[in-house]
Amino acid sequence: MTHTSYVPLRWSDLDALGHVNNAVYLTLCEQGRTEALDALLPGGWAGAQAPVLAAASLVFRRPILRTGVAVVATTFEAPGRSSLKTRFSVSLDGDSAICAEGEATLVWVDVATGRPVPVPDALRAAIAEAPAVGAPGAI
Repeated sequence: MTHTSYVPLRWSDLDALGHVNNAVYLTLCEQGRTEALDALLPGGWAGAQAPVLAAASLVFRRPILRTGVAVVATTFEAPGRSSLKTRFSVSLDGDSAICAEGEATLVWVDVATGRPVPVPDALRAAIAEAPAVGAPGAI
């Protein structure tokens, strides 16, 4: 399943060189990941147990040189016991070129103890039942 999010870029997202600041890409991917989880589990996916970000990586392909709308494509791999890997790509609406791509690993934890817990069965089922599509870059 690929979930596509459209995130408006703000003037404040641009840095002194006139392109979207590198740190903003992580925020864009967070927004895409959150919207994708909301789409998979509309009744909620966080509570006494919730995901925390364990790792994230980005590869920058080309800069975004203006404001506009970022297109964030998010896919999920099959969950591990307590972890879930997401992959994402970022482009600018109206331009199919990938500006950045990467991945992030979430670990589900018990909020009270901070200890890992199994990925919720409802999320496992939602990921398994979601239609399979190409890689995040194939938006």
